[in-house]
Amino acid sequence: MSKLFFSKFLLVVMFTLTITIASSTNSEYIETSNCPIQVAANGPRILTSIKPLQLIAVAITGQKNNTEVLLPSNVSPHDYQLKLSDTKKIESADILIWVGSGLEYFLDKIISKIKTNKCVISMLDIKSLNLLTYKDTSHHHSQEHTSGCKHGVIDTHVWMSLDNAAILAENLAKELKLIDKKNSKIYESNLQYFLSQLKQFKIVSKRMLASINTAEIFTFHDAYGYLEQQYNFSIIDYLSADALKEPGARHLQQLKNKLLMAKAPSILLEPQFDTKIFNRINIKNIATISYIDPLASDIPVSTDGYILFMQSLIDSLKKCIPEKK
Repeated sequence: MSKLFFSKFLLVVMFTLTITIASSTNSEYIETSNCPIQVAANGPRILTSIKPLQLIAVAITGQKNNTEVLLPSNVSPHDYQLKLSDTKKIESADILIWVGSGLEYFLDKIISKIKTNKCVISMLDIKSLNLLTYKDTSHHHSQEHTSGCKHGVIDTHVWMSLDNAAILAENLAKELKLIDKKNSKIYESNLQYFLSQLKQFKIVSKRMLASINTAEIFTFHDAYGYLEQQYNFSIIDYLSADALKEPGARHLQQLKNKLLMAKAPSILLEPQFDTKIFNRINIKNIATISYIDPLASDIPVSTDGYILFMQSLIDSLKKCIPEKK
């Protein structure tokens, strides 16, 4: 082999290796997190706005001690006022998970300031999320999140969808695997287990609610569209479309008329709201009353917590199904 041929051959090999390394390096660079944080030895500190999101996060991290929730679960995110202690929690967190502008209004300003030094995950900004609109948009908040929806105001109660829970879990796991690579296998394993739980629960819960379409359900406010879609039923009416506004006399009278026309009406109240307004139409003599808790107040924080939360919603709906005679 001549020296000239060998030199040319060596140049080709070196050029090929350079391209390969550059390509590999570039690929690895693209697959990096957008979160500008340094991970602590015991993993990133996660803060969620509401408890159901915390339950999803714990399912992926497996460490409830690294995951906190901002709001007490006995209050509504619709009208919460941020406290100084809440600000300190936000400052100490590495990752903040919230539903998004349109639900937790109290976080809008502070999140616009912390995006440069924290990882912020907004459910409503996840492109693959299944988004529904409220039935009656005229009564909902004028500030409600509307981006990406051409047909009305987005229903922000997205965490009550099993499919949306899976999508959030996948996005969180992806982010965690990138910023905490030494524990990436744990996150992936937890994710796959959680996804299998959701898949199995979807099958079982649909069987449990097979006759839910025979129920005549009224709720405190318009918050259960994702459950209606998932289990193929319709809520007849609600006390108020907007949880922040007291219903007028006309709406209350219309609601009472619908209750009187129903054969076996059930009303699902919520522990986060004062329901004394119902006394104006004397519902105790008209309908069966029980509770549904969209914020998982009594659910223990554990890796199975989200499934237990969804089961609690199913149990509440089951109480509304009329008994067969």
